Amino acid sequence: MNLSLEELADEYARTADTVTMRINERTGKLRNFAPFSSEASRLKSELNTLYSERRDVLETVRRLRNYYTV
Repeated sequence: MNLSLEELADEYARTADTVTMRINERTGKLRNFAPFSSEASRLKSELNTLYSERRDVLETVRRLRNYYTV
């Protein structure tokens, strides 16, 4: 299957939306734990990873959409 750059960018954007939903889910769970509990620490670590993943995916989207405008 050959995707155009725009279609590939759209696919990555949907991935970013999925990661955002995972961030929101974990942020909601985080409110249920004491700030320095082991569960809160684990969730914060997961959130750091998810934020990094989303940043990378959104950068890929930007590069794909602007590929021909450079």
